[in-house]
Amino acid sequence: MAYVFMLVSFIPVVFISVCIPYVTRRTESFGVSIPEEVYHSIELKKMRKRYSWQTALFGAAVMILWWAATTMFFSVESPVFLIALFVFMIGSFMIYLVYHGRMKSMKEKEKWHEAVSEVVAVDTGFRNRKITISLGWYAVPLGVALATLIFTMIFYDRMPGRIPMQYDFDGNVTRWVNKSYRTVLSFPILQLFIVALFLFVHSIIAKSKQQIDPANPEQSARQNQTFRQRWSVFNFISGTAVVLMFSFTQLSFFISIPANVQMVVSLVVVGCIIVGVIVLSFTTGQGGSRVRTGQGKRGEVINRDDDRYWKLGQFYFNPNDPAIWVEKRFGIGWTVNFAHPAGWGSLAAIILIAILLPILTSS
Repeated sequence: MAYVFMLVSFIPVVFISVCIPYVTRRTESFGVSIPEEVYHSIELKKMRKRYSWQTALFGAAVMILWWAATTMFFSVESPVFLIALFVFMIGSFMIYLVYHGRMKSMKEKEKWHEAVSEVVAVDTGFRNRKITISLGWYAVPLGVALATLIFTMIFYDRMPGRIPMQYDFDGNVTRWVNKSYRTVLSFPILQLFIVALFLFVHSIIAKSKQQIDPANPEQSARQNQTFRQRWSVFNFISGTAVVLMFSFTQLSFFISIPANVQMVVSLVVVGCIIVGVIVLSFTTGQGGSRVRTGQGKRGEVINRDDDRYWKLGQFYFNPNDPAIWVEKRFGIGWTVNFAHPAGWGSLAAIILIAILLPILTSS
């Protein structure tokens, strides 16, 4: 069971990293802005294929070394898995940097942007469209979290004096705590934090910077609308599933639920979310680039080259841009404008709350 849990966590990370070049916008390659027709060139196809194979082989090597280390020197429950995951993330980023550098050199040599006009396209009516689901839907996970909290408070006296808080992969309890309001309310409080976190992601989806391809603005706007709608729905479903999962765990404080059953439920929820991310990434693409909306009319212009604001092709730093959240250059989703104080503040608040939660709720 331990190795199954680790593999379910590690393999999707490797798979997603391998596939990133194929789900990003076709106007960007390894963090460098390019004309869309260049994306389909033979040379760039070879670069994407080489990057994917090298990342996959590196991931396989790290996985084999992790398995060998846990078999010969460490227990499966040791932090070796986290170290292996960290090593892969750093190593895959180094592989990316190699291709990012090659892409920059190729762009400087070919001078693609000098042959066409650079403009910025803005759809003034974009925010008036239905680009996300209603906030009212989040009353569902919020209601589940509050119901779990109220249920716990009402039936607090019926809970046992000692509560299992941690299990090993064989279902044995490894940590017990004495019953207290702090310990029994740890999961309901965590649920409320999760609801707030997913609401925050919802606001990012709704308010992030608009990015439209000036060469085909109508099609690009429709694709971006679909992109936000789909991720908005998925964000709500994922948040609700995680909140329900913790309600199920909280229920185990009142009735006997085998640890293996709890683990299976957690694996199913996490596995479904991971599969959902992969499917949505391939069917939608970054910014909706893989959404079929029919062929629009293409112009003789391209998007303004703002590579200078993208450090290493992944970190956006533009003090002249009021936007706090922007689409990633390499991957799916959004990233922060690191030149905006509100961006740093929001990230710091999330990290601080995540650190304080286990401290405040521990016995």
